[in-house]
Amino acid sequence: MKKIIFFLSIVMFLASCAEKTKITGHISNADNAMLYFECNKMSNIEVLDSVKLNKKGKFSFSVTRNKFPEFYRLRVNDKTIMLALDSVSENVIVDADVNDIFNAEIEGSEESVKILELRRSSYELQKIALSKDLHKVDEKLELHRFLAQNIILDNPRSAAAYYALYQTVYGYYYLDPYNKNDLKYWSAVATSYSLFYPDYYRTEPLRTQTLTAMSMSRDKSEMLQKIIDVSTVQGFVDIALPNRVGDIVKLSSLVGDVVLIDFTSYSLETASAHTLFLRELYDKYASRGFNIYQVSVDPNHLLWVEKSREMPWISVRDNDPLNCKALSYYNVSELPTFFLMDRNGDIVGRFNHENLEKAILEIL
Repeated sequence: MKKIIFFLSIVMFLASCAEKTKITGHISNADNAMLYFECNKMSNIEVLDSVKLNKKGKFSFSVTRNKFPEFYRLRVNDKTIMLALDSVSENVIVDADVNDIFNAEIEGSEESVKILELRRSSYELQKIALSKDLHKVDEKLELHRFLAQNIILDNPRSAAAYYALYQTVYGYYYLDPYNKNDLKYWSAVATSYSLFYPDYYRTEPLRTQTLTAMSMSRDKSEMLQKIIDVSTVQGFVDIALPNRVGDIVKLSSLVGDVVLIDFTSYSLETASAHTLFLRELYDKYASRGFNIYQVSVDPNHLLWVEKSREMPWISVRDNDPLNCKALSYYNVSELPTFFLMDRNGDIVGRFNHENLEKAILEIL
């Protein structure tokens, strides 16, 4: 009987070990620095474990295996290494120099290697962008897009394919879901995830965002000449939509203020950063007559109600977000998109995160 119990305990121990993924390795030039092992979820980043590195820089973490692909990261100071682990991930080895993190070596996780390649490519592009050589930037951008597209086509249900979709530069997608040429890659990944991972918590938001983009793309192809030219617009097209309590709020009611017209969705992965950006602007300039009229195209009504409750500005939503006419009126082809309206009710232009604040100051 004792032998049977001993045997069963060994089996249970081995089974528990088999359900873990072990992450080991070495981080050089990080003596006395804290290394954090974190789970990179959609809504937050959760610290799972940490260790203080010594001169040797060795570390060892373990995590319960997931039924579906999940994203993790090793973080030391402001440097991170992304890892994609799933049910077949056993032993992952990472060797890196903290001063050259994008040239880390990863063994035991092909998806993590591909993600590292994507991140290295993006880092190189951003370095080239500092030179302001548009030809070189365009050339590198196309190379990066080609890399991302090939990763998706090679295995659209992979974690690397998902990462390639949501990778951004300066807040913009490399593969824009609202661009017809890029939408097919979103469709490929969304279809694969819906088929193979229907219960995965990332699948439904991906599917919803793709369907929204498909609808908006179709609407754009059917637009008539009445669509405004957003580069130089005299006056504005009024918008009248309900806020979270059901009251209709017109854009025209804000004439007299400097108004940011923000088209967005709280379901975007970049939503948190975008909201923080808007809040900083609002806090700085609201007392001087600056306001925000936010048009949400969130398919999830409850998510929008919950998120907009926290915002000090006006947030409205079309009850039929997939067919929101305001998107057509303002020729919106990607999210977020924002315009600036002066105190006289004239649209002064379409702006991005980099040049918006300067434009606000010019017309306040």
